[in-house]
Amino acid sequence: MKIMVSACLLGQKCKYDGGDNCSERVLAFIDGHEVIPVCPEVAGGLPVPRIPCEIVNGTVMNRAGENKDKEFREGAEKCLKQAIEKEIDLAILQPRSPSCGAGHIYDGSFSGKIVEGNGVFASLLLENGFRVMNANDLRLFELQDIKYRDFQAKLIPNIDPETMIGIRTPELRKLAKTMSKEPDVGKFLEALPHRWFDENQLHAFIISLTKDYETCVAQVERFLPYIDNWATCDQLPPKAFKKNRKDLLLHIREWLKSDRTYTIRFAAGMLMQHYLDEDFDPAYPEMVASIESDEYYVNMMRAWYFATALAKQYDVILPFIEEKRLDKWTHNKTIQKAVESYRITPEQKEYLKSLRIK
Repeated sequence: MKIMVSACLLGQKCKYDGGDNCSERVLAFIDGHEVIPVCPEVAGGLPVPRIPCEIVNGTVMNRAGENKDKEFREGAEKCLKQAIEKEIDLAILQPRSPSCGAGHIYDGSFSGKIVEGNGVFASLLLENGFRVMNANDLRLFELQDIKYRDFQAKLIPNIDPETMIGIRTPELRKLAKTMSKEPDVGKFLEALPHRWFDENQLHAFIISLTKDYETCVAQVERFLPYIDNWATCDQLPPKAFKKNRKDLLLHIREWLKSDRTYTIRFAAGMLMQHYLDEDFDPAYPEMVASIESDEYYVNMMRAWYFATALAKQYDVILPFIEEKRLDKWTHNKTIQKAVESYRITPEQKEYLKSLRIK
């Protein structure tokens, strides 16, 4: 395989400060392959060291306010020409760089804030159909299981299979524990939206490990708008929520007002997880019953909620079924899931079956 690599990742001293970003993970990955090192910034005539640059409103500027767009674009074109001539199979690039950043770059304020976007060279490669990966992706691809990816793609049909790496949940949980202790985990949590489905799963697991409640709920609120599938939504059960139910309820009420499918699903899921036992209040199933949505994944959670509620608060919840308080689909799905539950007595199951809407 022919792999083009940001030269700094190979240990070449071409970084803006005269240093490098040598990566043992990258070196291990490329071992045995044909490697084409490139530094678009040096190729464009910029010196080493040099004043750091970022993309500001589409133009590459350095921290001193000088326009360096021409140098960056000329260097990117030269490196693209190499990629075409060498017919590379893959490019592994330095994360967040204004040249090589793939998926995320610094926002142009020179404050360390990360935003969605691609560096000048990474954009050219992608526009020309080359496969591009940032160095951080290798950590995930080392855990790839192709068969699991293909299986998972069938379970989550609304997600593009091309965005799935295929990492089994136990492996992601292990990685989340490791990353949660790393000093730069904040950069990963800040880099939204993620490129890969597996990154979203990993993000959810890291948040779930956050011990401080205020920090945790802030992370959840930032992440919720980017959740785009039921699996990531349901694998976000923060441990910190358990001891802060009174405050959490205020957030749940706001999340239920959202127009986002998975924010609503998450809110209903939190009501199911935390408020069906000692903190139960008849007002809570009323909140779930009042949700109006045509979204399958919202109504599936509503059915799951009421089936679970029947198992835990049968006498209070039964009138919602007897009085047909739910739409037909959710009503029947609730009964189906309740009948499948081992926590519902045989007598209760028979009665619930008689309440199905035909």
